[in-house]
Amino acid sequence: MRQFLTVLGLVAAWMWGAAAVQAADMLVLDCKTTSTVVNAALQPRMVLSYDRAKNTRLVADGLIFSLNGDKPLAGRVVSENDTRIDFSWQVKNVRNVTGQISTLNFKIVYMKATSKYTVQMIPQGYDNIFRDQGVCTVE
Repeated sequence: MRQFLTVLGLVAAWMWGAAAVQAADMLVLDCKTTSTVVNAALQPRMVLSYDRAKNTRLVADGLIFSLNGDKPLAGRVVSENDTRIDFSWQVKNVRNVTGQISTLNFKIVYMKATSKYTVQMIPQGYDNIFRDQGVCTVE
């Protein structure tokens, strides 16, 4: 967890380091689950950063850091309007408990008015859909 917080700080510092970017162009969401369901792929905390001016999106959570050398992954904004933002990203080469390797496809929907989110993960090539929900704090 300490390592996660350190990287969270680095991501935030990188995002806020662009002095020419106006605050309205940058969004950093610190999202925490409100459910008690345990699933290794759906982490209890994730950080999403979106710099509209630079058109960069980063996603970070414990799974990503453990598989990606303590670095966030690039994500993408699927859609954005006045009420919500839809982000998506992939985590590749994830080995499950039976040894199968898959790509995990994630999508998070962040509701601007309530700061609530829903996230889903679908392992590529499988019918399973894992879901969770929670609340994000705008940093």
